[in-house]
Amino acid sequence: MNQITTLSGKKTSILGLGANPKMDLQCIFQAYQGGINYFFFYDSNSTHLLNECAKLAANYRQEIIIATGSEHRNIQDLESYRRNFCQLLNIEIIDIFFLQYIYHQDNIVEIEKLLYHLHQWKKQGLIRYVGISSHDRDLAVKFLNSGKIDVLMHRYNMAHRQAEKQVFPTAISNQIPVISFTATRWSSLLKGHNNWQFNIPKAVDCYRFVLQNSAINLTLTSPKTLEELKENLELFNNLKMKEDEYNLWKKYGDLIYGNGTDSFETQWL
Repeated sequence: MNQITTLSGKKTSILGLGANPKMDLQCIFQAYQGGINYFFFYDSNSTHLLNECAKLAANYRQEIIIATGSEHRNIQDLESYRRNFCQLLNIEIIDIFFLQYIYHQDNIVEIEKLLYHLHQWKKQGLIRYVGISSHDRDLAVKFLNSGKIDVLMHRYNMAHRQAEKQVFPTAISNQIPVISFTATRWSSLLKGHNNWQFNIPKAVDCYRFVLQNSAINLTLTSPKTLEELKENLELFNNLKMKEDEYNLWKKYGDLIYGNGTDSFETQWL
């Protein structure tokens, strides 16, 4: 499996910090201190967190991975976003740039053209890895086999496990690392179920579960408070999961699956 690395060559941490508008800004530095070296920004709106990450990058740019992306579907808007993002963080290169939320209604020919432009950025030293994010398993497999992406970001958790059947084996065969998100299924896995008589998983259990799959390079966490971050960092001390615990969480995920409030939660998974 190809590895995502920092500019200095260190492997990415197995837990990455996904910026959350409600996140305590101190989480940025404390995450780094706690062992996280991957920082993902869905957009450029969380200026308080971007400012903190800029401070971190000023001192530790070689040691951290900064990732972002956009749902824009034209190169002019993507270029504008890239330039603005770099200015906000005072950096010259973005480690990973994702075309975000590729789905079945996209014009795939146009997506491939955009990926070509991203690879031109890569050649110019503006980004280091080209990625896509998608909830759509069929499209994920298509792009994993295309030779056009370096990284895939894909939804995976106790309840949403269908990616195990085709997406992850395809990623492994193509040596493409996968970054998982929604490990807690938008926190619904932390709320329990009326028909579940055992312990309810904590967020760190959700991250541990996801990381048992060898295709997953890292999973994202998005705590709001320092206390939540501290709890999630326990992952580094307790990653392994015994088979009986793993199977228990699979049963729990099966129970939770399909309880979503709309088809977006279940139509692909």
